[in-house]
Amino acid sequence: MVSASPMIEVEKLSVNYAGKPALDQLTLNVRRNEILAVIGPANSGKTTLLNCINRMIETIPSASVSGTVKVD
Repeated sequence: MVSASPMIEVEKLSVNYAGKPALDQLTLNVRRNEILAVIGPANSGKTTLLNCINRMIETIPSASVSGTVKVD
């Protein structure tokens, strides 16, 4: 049986680079077998979101992060 709980759960994620906001209070859930596309114009936060999900945001000294990201 497939679980109904999210595989990726993002709650109130905010990221700033040296005080400049990149994401503000983002919340989303991606469930098992769902397909998610992240699209948008340049500098809209796509790479920042992916960096938060894979924890590479921790390697960026100027990044300030609040909120939660859970990956099952």
